[in-house]
Amino acid sequence: YNELLEYIKRHGNALVPQNYIDNITLGNWTQKQRYNYKTNVLSDDRIQKLNDVGFVWDVLEAQWLERLEELKKYKREHGDTLVPRNHPIGSWVWWQRRDYKIYLEKRKLGDESHNLDSKEVKRIEKLSTGANEKRIQMLEDVDFIWDPKEYLWNLKYEELRECISLNGDGAIRTSKKNNNSLETWATRQRKLYQQCCDGQVTSLTKERIDKLRAIGFVFEL
Repeated sequence: YNELLEYIKRHGNALVPQNYIDNITLGNWTQKQRYNYKTNVLSDDRIQKLNDVGFVWDVLEAQWLERLEELKKYKREHGDTLVPRNHPIGSWVWWQRRDYKIYLEKRKLGDESHNLDSKEVKRIEKLSTGANEKRIQMLEDVDFIWDPKEYLWNLKYEELRECISLNGDGAIRTSKKNNNSLETWATRQRKLYQQCCDGQVTSLTKERIDKLRAIGFVFEL
C-alpha cells in the first residue's frame, strides 16, 4: 500500500499497469486487490484506504472515461466528433460506433415482434459489445455523431434546402465556372437517383429521395 502511495506521488494517479517496469510486484498487487474486491474478501478498512487515494477498481471503465475526456477536448477544438481514424482516439471512436450498432441489434432481439430468422438471431447473440445505456448517454451528452455518413449527408441537405429557398431554383447544377462542393453533391444525388431507377441499390434511400423532392430538388434536368 505504501508503494502505491509512492506511485501516486510520482504519476498523479493510482492506475498502476500490471506490467509496471519499475515495480512488477506492485502491478500484480493492485490486480490482486481488484480480484479480492470482486470476490468480497477485501475488508472494509482496506477498501476505504484504497478509495481514499483514488484507487481504480475498474481499469477498463477508467480508460473509457479517459478517452471520453479526450473526445470532449477534440470537440472543443474542432466543433464536432468527426474524429479521423488516424487520430490518437480515432480507433476508440470507431469502436463506440461499432459497439452501438451491436447494442441496437441485441436490443432488437428483446422485441418479440422482430422478424429475424434463427440464423440471424444466433449471429447477433454471439456478438459482444461494450455499449450500455450509461455510456451511450454520456456520448449523447457531447453530441456524439453515431453515423458520420448520415450526418454529412444531412449537412449538405440543409445547405441545399437553404440554397433552393433563397434562389427558388431546384435545378442546381455544376459548371466549369462555378463548381462548388454543393453543386458537386447535387450532381452526385442525381447520379445515385438514376442508378436507383435502373434497379441498383445505392445510399440514396426512398426517404432521402422524398426529402429532396419535398424541397423542390430537380432530379432530372
